[in-house]
Amino acid sequence: MSFRYTKTFLTSLLILTTLFFSAIMVKPVSGATFTVNSAENSTDASPGNGICETETGNGICTLRAAIQETNALAGADTITFNIEPDNPLTFRIIEVPYALPLIQDQLTIQGPNLGGTGASIILDGDGTFTGLDVGADSCVIRKLTIRNFYRGIYSKDTSGLLIVGNRIGKFGYSGIQPAEGNFLEGVSLDGVIGAVIGGDTIADRNIISGNGANGILLFNSASVLIRGNYIGTNEDGTTALPNGYDGIRIAGSESTGNTIGGSITARRNIISGNTGNGILLGADDNDVFGNYIGLNISGTSALPNGRDGIYIYADPDGEQAPIVGNEIGGTLAGQGNIISGNTSAGIRLVNANENYIKNNIIGLNASGTAAVPNERGIVVARGSANEIGTYDTGSGNIISGNQSDGIYLVNPTVIGTKIRRNFIGTNFSGSSLPNGGEGVAIEYATETIIGGGTDFGNIIANNGSDGVEIYWGNLNTVSYNRIYNNGALGIDLLGSAWERGVTLNDVNDEDGGSNNQQNFPILLRVYDSSPGQVTIEGLLNSAKDRNFVIHLYANSSKDPSGYGEGEVYLGSKGVTTNSEYIGNFMETFSVSTPFECITATATDSAGNTSEFSPCVAVMNYQLFLPMMVK
Repeated sequence: MSFRYTKTFLTSLLILTTLFFSAIMVKPVSGATFTVNSAENSTDASPGNGICETETGNGICTLRAAIQETNALAGADTITFNIEPDNPLTFRIIEVPYALPLIQDQLTIQGPNLGGTGASIILDGDGTFTGLDVGADSCVIRKLTIRNFYRGIYSKDTSGLLIVGNRIGKFGYSGIQPAEGNFLEGVSLDGVIGAVIGGDTIADRNIISGNGANGILLFNSASVLIRGNYIGTNEDGTTALPNGYDGIRIAGSESTGNTIGGSITARRNIISGNTGNGILLGADDNDVFGNYIGLNISGTSALPNGRDGIYIYADPDGEQAPIVGNEIGGTLAGQGNIISGNTSAGIRLVNANENYIKNNIIGLNASGTAAVPNERGIVVARGSANEIGTYDTGSGNIISGNQSDGIYLVNPTVIGTKIRRNFIGTNFSGSSLPNGGEGVAIEYATETIIGGGTDFGNIIANNGSDGVEIYWGNLNTVSYNRIYNNGALGIDLLGSAWERGVTLNDVNDEDGGSNNQQNFPILLRVYDSSPGQVTIEGLLNSAKDRNFVIHLYANSSKDPSGYGEGEVYLGSKGVTTNSEYIGNFMETFSVSTPFECITATATDSAGNTSEFSPCVAVMNYQLFLPMMVK
């Protein structure tokens, strides 16, 4: 007999065997509803007979007995509650002394709403076992309070789980003492596909707070929607009720395609007040849209997460590959997050490549009118090709009002960060909302592009120190931006001993250091050549026989240093140095608004941008001073 026929025979035999055993082992079909009428914990008298009762004929149905009965019956069963009020009117406490049965068949557990703001059936454990252990597809857990278990809700290798309208954690009292939260996670999903936690209505909102570890943990779980919840706050979203670690943690290489929040207000999560991070993303290709992270429900005051608002992280010293492809915010209306008030960074990336941060407010209130500071706005500590603002219209972030730097790139492994279209030190309307330190601080990072095109420039203004500061990083390009009114220089290339301030040109540009200490251009003549036009003549002394781009800017006032900044971008002019290390240039630009002086930067062909040149007033054929040489 050929292999093909042998394989066909064996496959047919397997199918017949499976059908035979299925026929003799099939459960009765139910689709029944069982009503729990007792807070006791007795088992079912006869699981599978379609009657939930702890002894034949006694009519007492406990939650434990109801789960046993639904497990024994095939079909989508439902458990509801009607327990007489031995407890106060709005609460029915079911004390669970040992683990409830694993849920093994499709089941809806529907708690009542007896007039309270949250769930009215309370499941109260002893901290050593899981509250509800879901092992079947398409289950629903609705309107319960789940507290003092090892984990509140746990599900492994299921799909279609719906968790809505619950309070999971430290809610209510146990006797006269405040109740305990769950020892580890409020909700823990392992290998789960297509779950929904929360929803689009107030009735669907979960409050997941006061748990010992993470509020929600997704491990190797995909296409999960987390929407409309309060995670780390009280039921009103006004004060902190911290989860002990992160509000939401996503980990495992298969945890992709998950969405936290959404583009409509009803899907906004409040992820605030947690002891660790608001969100830790340790997996690829997840979206975080439209949330308040570090703020109260009104978006006006800080409820700080104890570390970062969002932390994108893979162990840089282990074997985990960098985290890629996450989107924090998006260009559609409502997709931007408000990430403010957090103890450390608004967003931090460590060992993370090609992640996208778009259209968020980082460091201000939800209306973008007042500072609610993070310590820093965005920190990239390890990773390549991350984008803060993108080519897309509407992708720019507001990164303002933070205590220290707006953006901080630190570490030689930070390579190729793109910073485009952002408002750093202002809001969208241009109001001054400074970061306390630099607008953008670069320490050892390389190949950064800040701006980089006529439609991609950033506004970097009003910050407490430099607009852009670079220390020992090379190949960092700063062009096409509006940089003005910062507390120190517009662009500052720091020396080896952290010397701040203007770095004078050296003859023939033979030094090194931050951006190779690229020499700035010298503007020789700046004059009105005709109404609405200005002509600029200058030279660059730098490495010989090299190509450079001169970028020119107009300013309404001169920086106190006399150098820079670059308030209005005029345009660029290419220049090539000769064998004598000199390149001359002249260009005429149209100008539409009054300005006081013109300044310029030089960028070499490798991408190193200089500090700003002296700011030269517009005059008629005024000869400027000779090149400044240190």
